[in-house]
Amino acid sequence: MPKKKDDETLFVDHMVYVFTAPIVQHPMWPVPTKIRDEMMLYRLAESDTITKQMATGWEVMGYISSQSLMGPLNHEWFTIYMYLFKKYMPQESDAIGNEEVTLGIQESQMLERIQRWMFKIQTEHIKAKEKDSKVKRQRTLDAVFGE
Repeated sequence: MPKKKDDETLFVDHMVYVFTAPIVQHPMWPVPTKIRDEMMLYRLAESDTITKQMATGWEVMGYISSQSLMGPLNHEWFTIYMYLFKKYMPQESDAIGNEEVTLGIQESQMLERIQRWMFKIQTEHIKAKEKDSKVKRQRTLDAVFGE
């Protein structure tokens, strides 16, 4: 049975995630600037991302936005996007007449799956960077001390 992480380790893991996790987006279409610029704030605010192992809804909204530039969203993804838009940008949502959106079971499962997928992509990137950094550090030590 895996050992439960203590509060200090969770805090450190969360801070590493907040500041180093990449933005997951379509390779040809970047996440809108407003969403990208506020991503760290939402990562900080949603402090349970590490324990839940899920990216924030804000990040999912940005990802769906970048994906939508490749073609129209189907009904489920449009519903998820409008739900997130209403949740995170209520004034802008109200300005376009967006009514309250409730996710059905299928949309809720799709949202959770994409949040977990994005978190996995992000944490794999963090681990790869960390491993690469350790290798570079060791090479530098070897070069300096002639090992």
